[in-house]
Amino acid sequence: MNNGLVQEFIDYGKELLSKHPDLPHEWKINRDKPRAELKFPRQSVSGFDVVIEAKSSEITVRTGELGHEHFEPEEGPPVYLVESVFGYVRDLLSPDMRLREKLAGNKPRWAAVESFDETNWNPESVFGLVLWNFFAKKSEKIYTNQQLPGRLSQKNN
Repeated sequence: MNNGLVQEFIDYGKELLSKHPDLPHEWKINRDKPRAELKFPRQSVSGFDVVIEAKSSEITVRTGELGHEHFEPEEGPPVYLVESVFGYVRDLLSPDMRLREKLAGNKPRWAAVESFDETNWNPESVFGLVLWNFFAKKSEKIYTNQQLPGRLSQKNN
């Protein structure tokens, strides 16, 4: 089993996080699989968890209950993919990106990861359930992280 991607993820992540010791995070590393998970727990009720899971064949970034992005290696060294994933996660931890969920009852039925372009919020990824409780009360919640300062825009809503 090729664990180059997992090891690159661990090495890069630990090096990067050593420069941000105040950024709350949790590692789970399983060298037998190989697999590693890095979680950035939400820091307020208006924030959301960001979880990165690295396997030998892909890296998945999860946001909230529904959101998930899969990143697969292409040509080139694994560090290219790892850098790209950590850039995306860096923005998820700032007010430049947000998670918008539509709920049925208390359960998300639809979610979007959105980025701010100084004027509008634009969807980066959209996720939805096929089956959900159609009769439940519908609502919408918006979550934004503040662990890192924004870099995509100068002003954020």
